[in-house]
Formats: sequence, C-alpha cells, structure tokens
Amino acid sequence: MIDSGTSLLIPMDEPSRVGEARRAAQRLALQAGCDEPLLGRIGIVVTEAATNLAKHARRGALVLRADAEPEPRLDLISFDHGPGMADVERCLADGFSTEGTAGNGLGAIRRLADRFQIYSQPGKGTVLSARLGGSSVEEQSYRAGAISVCAKGENRCGDGWAVQPLPDRIRAVVVDGLGHGPLAGEAADAAIRVFRKSAGLTLLELLHAQHTALRGTRGAALAVADIFPDKRLRFAGVGNISGFLVGPRRSHGLMSHAGIVGHELARSVELEFAWPDHGALILHSDGLSAKWNLDAYPGLLAQHPSIIAATLYRENVRGRDDATILVLTLP
Repeated sequence: MIDSGTSLLIPMDEPSRVGEARRAAQRLALQAGCDEPLLGRIGIVVTEAATNLAKHARRGALVLRADAEPEPRLDLISFDHGPGMADVERCLADGFSTEGTAGNGLGAIRRLADRFQIYSQPGKGTVLSARLGGSSVEEQSYRAGAISVCAKGENRCGDGWAVQPLPDRIRAVVVDGLGHGPLAGEAADAAIRVFRKSAGLTLLELLHAQHTALRGTRGAALAVADIFPDKRLRFAGVGNISGFLVGPRRSHGLMSHAGIVGHELARSVELEFAWPDHGALILHSDGLSAKWNLDAYPGLLAQHPSIIAATLYRENVRGRDDATILVLTLP
C-alpha cells in the first residue's frame, strides 16, 4: 500500500461551517468507496468534531482526507488554539463537551472511530485525530501522519508526499513543486509517479530518476528517506524540504543540498543515521517554519504521528503557500 494524498482544510470560524464540513467529509468518503453504514458514522463524527470547534475553540479547523486503498476510509484531524483540557478523560465522557448534537461529544467520536487519539495542553489548545474505516495493516510496520493543504485561494496543491512499505524497508518522500497551483502540482505529481516505481532504486538513483522526469516542469524541492528494520535511516534531499530525525534525548537535522530537481542537480549525498528509540522522522515543506522545538509540547513525541503532524502544522504554518508535513514512527 502507498499512503499519500492532499488534505482538505476547513476553518471552523462560524457555526454554518458544521454542515459544510459534514457534507465535504461524506462527499470525499463516498468518492473513496465508503458504504452507507460508514458514511453514517462519518457524518456523526464530523458533526461532533466540527460542533465542538465552533462552540469552544479559537482558530479551530478540521482537516479531512479520504482514501480507497487498501480499504475505504476517512482520516479526520481537528486542531484549535482553544483553552485546552486539563482532564482529558473527563472531557471524553459522553455528553461533556457538546450539547444538543447528533451524538455525545468527544466520547461519541472515540466510540465511533476505528482509531482515535487526542492531545491537549491547557492554554494552548487541543489536537484530535480519528480514522473511520480502512485497515491497520500499515500500523504493523510503521505509523504515519500527514497534512498537505493548498495555498489560500488555490484548489490544487503544489506539494506531495507518499509512504511505501517495501520488503526490506519503508520509503518516504515529500516534494514541493516550485510556486503553487496547477503547474507546481504537475511537478509534484511527476515526482510521486517515479517514487511509486522506485523499489529497485537507491535513494540517489531515485533522485536522478525524478530529476529526469521533472524536466519540462517547474521543478521541485524534494527529500526521500529509507527506514530499515535494523533501525537505520538513509536520507537524501535537494532544495528546501526540512528534515529532522528526533528522539527523546537527541535530534538530527537532515541536510538537503542546494538545487532544483528537474533543473539543477549538481550534487547530492545519501546520509545515514541510527534510528533513536521512540524516535520520529519529520519532513515538511517550506510552507511551515522550521523553528519549532518539541520540548514545548510535553509528551508529544509519544503520540501518534498524526497528532505530532497536526500540532506542528497548527503552530508553524506560514499561511501563504502550500504546506505539507509528514511524520513517521516505528511501533
């Protein structure tokens, strides 16, 4: 299975957005092949999450992504800059956080979702992640979380990302087509197409294959990584994709070389690092500031990658370009 895709972000800045979010989620889920019972669950969960944001949060948003493979599913992320929760378990009790809605607040979301995580800091806000439908096959070898959204005013994202489990490793890519909009998206799509067929290539061979494929496009910045069962990471990057291998005690910045894939690929080097216990690989485009520090979020590194990705997105998105962040952890 290859995990990839663009997300739909819906700001929850007024109550009318609740219905908009529910309709958008069900439309995406229907396109992915979700059946009627699953669509019903999705409707309730999205309504509860959206209502919670509209009633209680500041600068809240929902992020939606649907996929058909290996089984139809919808991934939902909710984040806000609200008051946060000092007692998360109490807030998860049915009926605590929303009143008069189709279910019973956060408790209904946890009960109806196939996967559910929540992270909250008093005074800073809450991040919630839920998956409805789908398979947990990828969870056996890796865990991934990603957000990839268009620049404001665009309907085509110029970024891309993908994760592909291979027999002897897990391979990941984040790509940022130059600029934004359809032409940037064409460059990103070309890089992802090569990635999908790269099982027999080293990372440097993959970069050169992508360089050839992107000639005639705007070009792109991109980073590729391999994670091996013996907990080694190999990394190669060109352009301004930020990469970090973070652990509880030590983190490594992953250096990309100057250039534009498709136009100028003067030099590239494959780096290797030992994967730290309880570590995470974080890759993101320049739509997010790289000036974050996980020490500001106690316990975040122990959360599911979708929670890590959403928290860093919430705090660091620049708001003037496409923005993509991918987080990978090992079980």
